[in-house]
This record gives sequence, structure tokens and C-alpha cells, in this order.
Amino acid sequence: MKHSIIEQLWLLIAALVTLIAKSSSIVNQYWTNSEFVLDSVVVTVFIYAIYILYDTANGIFIILHHQDSSHF
Repeated sequence: MKHSIIEQLWLLIAALVTLIAKSSSIVNQYWTNSEFVLDSVVVTVFIYAIYILYDTANGIFIILHHQDSSHF
């Protein structure tokens, strides 16, 4: 669980850096397809973050289900 939360933080940092690079005039000046590539990176980071969120929530529900069934 701790690793998935740390991974979420790294994904947040990656998304912020990508968005900053996307709005940079220097990057846009020297890289002609930067907007398309950086948009793709942001979408990929978002999809991966949703997957990690799903996996973490699934793990929590498995733990809760295991704790609930052990009381009986």
C-alpha cells in the first residue's frame, strides 16, 4: 500500500512536469510535435494513475473482507 501511494505521488510529479513542459515556449520552439507527445504522456499518466487507484482500492477491499470473515 505504501508503495502504491508513493507511486501515485511520483505520477503526480510526472504530470506536473509534463504540463509545465507543455506550456513552455522553449520546448515548443525546439520540438515541433511537443504538444501531441506531451498530451499523450499526460493521458498515459492519468490512465496509469487510475489503474493504481483501482488496484489499491481492490487491495483495501480484500483486506477488509478478510478481516470481516475472520471475526466469525
